[in-house]
Amino acid sequence: MGNLQVPNGGNGGIEVYGASTKINEEILSNYATRGEDAARLVIATLTESPYTPTIDGTRFEVEVSNVYRGGGEDMPDGPDTVVEARDALSEFLNAEVPGAKRLRLLALKTDYGKILKDLSPERKANSSQRGAFNEALVERVRRYNVAVSSPEQALMIVAGAPKWLELLKLTDDTPSYSGRTVSNEAVTADGRMVTTHSIRKSSISTPWDVLPTNVRTRGGKAPGSGIVSTIERRVLDLRTKHTRR
Repeated sequence: MGNLQVPNGGNGGIEVYGASTKINEEILSNYATRGEDAARLVIATLTESPYTPTIDGTRFEVEVSNVYRGGGEDMPDGPDTVVEARDALSEFLNAEVPGAKRLRLLALKTDYGKILKDLSPERKANSSQRGAFNEALVERVRRYNVAVSSPEQALMIVAGAPKWLELLKLTDDTPSYSGRTVSNEAVTADGRMVTTHSIRKSSISTPWDVLPTNVRTRGGKAPGSGIVSTIERRVLDLRTKHTRR
């Protein structure tokens, strides 16, 4: 029995293996994946800072908190670790002590718009490709209980998001050679945990810090129960190490 032959999707020839269909399906799958990543970006804008935009009369918010529940009347709930982190960071940074080094938070560009531009369909993308992107975007955002009514609403959330994020790196790993990137944990001024990247362009250059462009490593989370001690150790070291001999 001969092979089943199907028409080619555009060049007038005969396809034996269904190449056009398979390539088209792969392209649509790629646009859907980009839509899912764009959705992750939307959630990152709502979790890396207390950003709660109102669009078309609807307020969008993702709660970031971590409260350790007590076991009854004799064991009340613990404090929200996000609030603890925010307050501890502010107190240790602003304490006026003679001889202590002043310490400023690191301000990094969020680059939400730049990341979204890279993920969005190109102008030459056809309606099916745009549809795959938009459908995946809306579906994935809604999974996080963010009830957008359209892809346009999701994109407006990104457009209005903060352009900068202030934070303190809690670890300080740096690349040992050029072209390498290492990750560090950081706490924002609002008490959320995020990841930063430290990059070294060449062996003689000074490393610099950025927020990741990969949306799968973006987003803010609530700290664990030991965050106050972690902040304390980090700020004490940074504000007092110049006095050691």
